[in-house]
Amino acid sequence: MKNIFKIFIALVLISGLWSCTNEENFKILAPQEAAFAIITPDTGSSILLNKATPSNTALTLTWEKVTYGTPTAITYTVQFAVNGTDFTAPIDISSSGSTNFSMNVVNLNAKALELGFAPDVESAIDVRIKSTVGTIGSEEKFSNSITILVTPYNTIIPKREMFLVGDATAAGWSENNNNVPLFRDPANDNKYSYTGYFAAGQVKLLEIKGKWQPQWGTKNGALAVNDGTGTDPDSFVIATAGYYTLSINVTDLTYSLIPFTGSTATTYVTIGLVGDASPGGWDTSTPMTKSTFDPHIWKVTANLSNGKLKFRANDAWTVNWGSGTAFSGVGTQDGSNIPVSSATYDVWFNDLDGSYLLIPIL
Repeated sequence: MKNIFKIFIALVLISGLWSCTNEENFKILAPQEAAFAIITPDTGSSILLNKATPSNTALTLTWEKVTYGTPTAITYTVQFAVNGTDFTAPIDISSSGSTNFSMNVVNLNAKALELGFAPDVESAIDVRIKSTVGTIGSEEKFSNSITILVTPYNTIIPKREMFLVGDATAAGWSENNNNVPLFRDPANDNKYSYTGYFAAGQVKLLEIKGKWQPQWGTKNGALAVNDGTGTDPDSFVIATAGYYTLSINVTDLTYSLIPFTGSTATTYVTIGLVGDASPGGWDTSTPMTKSTFDPHIWKVTANLSNGKLKFRANDAWTVNWGSGTAFSGVGTQDGSNIPVSSATYDVWFNDLDGSYLLIPIL
């Protein structure tokens, strides 16, 4: 009888242990804030990013190992957020089982710009670590958050522009009078063209508004330049006022100036920018200013965000221009959205041929 009783007690104990073990395996833990701490860097650390050293390490994070009470595989995710937003829209930066993470200059710069920070301005990023277990990322725990100060740089590389100057143009002979640019060929940075109205007179081209060199014109029937070390070239001559297409190639030093023979163009009341890259989004056009010299040339200076845009006439979708080429191209009716990187731009548009140009103001 004693043996039977001992066996019964043993069975009860084993059953109890088995039940506890299974209950512990399936226990769901609620998310816990500040369950572990970031060790480095210190909150308030300042990082000035240098575009000359893109591969250098810019940020190294280390943190404590979190515990869930039982041995388990843990995934740590580094999260960034705009300072003061309480991580309502965090960006996941990296996920691994390690308790440290390093980020180089170019990647940290990209994330800072993605968060909407302006180049060359110190901005604050909140950082925290999220830990999870299991394949479905359950049982979240969070570290404390720290704030780092980051100064990103502009990733946009300015290209050579060509601006009209001369008494046949809207700017006259002023080298810094809202001079209209030629539109760069999207397939070849060394080719430029401009279709528009010219008064009778002379035209030259300047690479930099406000400076007379480099100055482009003609010499012995070819395209020529004074880069500051030679003599000024001759002007392009417009014998009769009218619409012309001026095209140049700075590689082989060729040019052409021919009358514009396109069909009669519509004169629009308004043209504006529209898209998630523009201030008004996809619903409200950001108005451009029509030239008083040529009613087909439009301009606006605008702060644009990472995103897409189009050009739209008369605040309606009936006439709109899009392409697929950033910064410079030829827009077509109902074309693809134009990709834009965050910056302030002088945006130019020519409704005669759909040419557009975004010149970053750096």
